[in-house]
Amino acid sequence: MDLGWDLSVHRQRLGWHRQMYSQLMSNPL
Repeated sequence: MDLGWDLSVHRQRLGWHRQMYSQLMSNPL
């Protein structure tokens, strides 16, 4: 198991969710 790769993927996914969250907060419906 490559923990380094798993951590990088998790970090990338977390950053994507954070970006989506910031967009939703900056653009309320």
